[in-house]
Amino acid sequence: DAEGISAPPDHQRKDSTSA
Repeated sequence: DAEGISAPPDHQRKDSTSA
């Protein structure tokens, strides 16, 4: 998801891919 990628990994949202 774009929202997960746009936000920094620190957020660790539902999108684990961003981490």
